[in-house]
Amino acid sequence: MNPTAPTARIPFLSLQKATITVRLPLICSLLLSLTGCMVVTDSSAPYGRVGIAPPAPDVNLALWQPPERLDSYVLQGSLQGSEHDLRLFRYINPATLDETLEMAVYPIPGGWEDLPPLRMVEGHFPQQREIELRRLQRHSRADVEETIHDSLSDPALKYPLAISEMHVLGNGQSLSSLLILTADMPVFIRLRLESKQPDIGSRIEEMRQTLLLFRDGLVRHAGP
Repeated sequence: MNPTAPTARIPFLSLQKATITVRLPLICSLLLSLTGCMVVTDSSAPYGRVGIAPPAPDVNLALWQPPERLDSYVLQGSLQGSEHDLRLFRYINPATLDETLEMAVYPIPGGWEDLPPLRMVEGHFPQQREIELRRLQRHSRADVEETIHDSLSDPALKYPLAISEMHVLGNGQSLSSLLILTADMPVFIRLRLESKQPDIGSRIEEMRQTLLLFRDGLVRHAGP
């Protein structure tokens, strides 16, 4: 595996390098409240029935161990739901204290394992984009602009990388977010970089390699 191998751009949700501004007063009408599973509004979505998700696979994430370092980033701590739920790992770069890197792993729902790679990732990424839009708006109480919504194929990964770049607008402070999602059976892997630097889109290649470092350094356990 060569983390510097070339990537290829593939169509993703018919939207690439688009600019979308989400106004704060519209947040309640645009974003869904999440209650443990994704509420599906499209009959072609991977979930079989609206609002109902199949059980997650039996993956004991409590036994999984993250890498202590990701290049210049050092593990600061972790958060966890139940033993089969999301694990969230926070990394910091001591030389760049105005940004935070978060890596998350959580089970792919049962019944999704036979989906084509692109459909699996694009079927889940809209939910993650909505969560991040809502988080940025709640944190900043300002409008949020999405300047990149794209997907890349990577020879080092079976599943594509879905990418979103977002920027907070008009609150007097600079805040940007880069969100990258992929899958690696039996989990989704999500990277979120938050920075006060406005050129966060230039970090996509660096963060792609960081995600690969995390994937390769993750110590997995099948169960007790």
